[in-house]
Amino acid sequence: LKTAQKIIVEIKDKVVGTEGGTKTAQKEILGNLSSSNEAYSEALQALSMLGFGKAASEKVLRKVVKENPTAEVETLIRLSLKQL
Repeated sequence: LKTAQKIIVEIKDKVVGTEGGTKTAQKEILGNLSSSNEAYSEALQALSMLGFGKAASEKVLRKVVKENPTAEVETLIRLSLKQL
C-alpha cells in the first residue's frame, strides 16, 4: 500500500484532468492494487495447500500478476500451475 501511495504521488501530475479527476484516478488505482493484492494472497495460499513451496509460488505469482494485474484468483492459480 505504501508503494502504491508513493507511485500515486509521483505520477499524480501526469494524470490528465481536474483535481477531482486526479483523486478519482488515485482511488481507482488503489482499488485495483488492493484487489490484486487479495487475489495474490488467496492464490498463494491455494498453491501452498496444493503442496507447492512458498518461495517458488511467490516467484511465479509475482510474474503472473505482473503480466495480468486484473486477473481473478482462479486465473492466477491456473496460470501459475502452468509455470510450476
